Amino acid sequence: MAQIAEIVESKLKLALKNKDIRAVSVFRMLKSALVNERIAKIHDLSDDEETAVIRRELKKREDSVNQFRQAGREDRALEEEAEAEVLKVFLPPELPDEEIRALAENKVAETGADNFGKIMGAVMKEVAGRASGDRVQKIVKDLLTKK
Repeated sequence: MAQIAEIVESKLKLALKNKDIRAVSVFRMLKSALVNERIAKIHDLSDDEETAVIRRELKKREDSVNQFRQAGREDRALEEEAEAEVLKVFLPPELPDEEIRALAENKVAETGADNFGKIMGAVMKEVAGRASGDRVQKIVKDLLTKK
């Protein structure tokens, strides 16, 4: 069991003792997602693989928030936001936009490419796990349209 899974397990026990229903729900969901991923991969997960699972779960919550807001269900949107905040605790801090922009500019200079897909792929390799694809996409598009 990798480090993140152990932390999730200990936080789940603490939430159960404190009768924190929302946290218990999130930690159980996360523990289940990690176990399912481990079973699918047929090996113990590395920290990077665990982080990818957490990012996937966070993206689901963020998408749900948008859907609930569009449907006029602010109460459910707030619940999903609270769950997302619990998940963010397990993720490393994200890179600032300035750093992502600098990486993108370097990749454009290195490759000489102005192809969105090539630059996006190269930047995503560099920032793997430290920035969301949506943020990188926005920055790369902005950079290429200003050229």
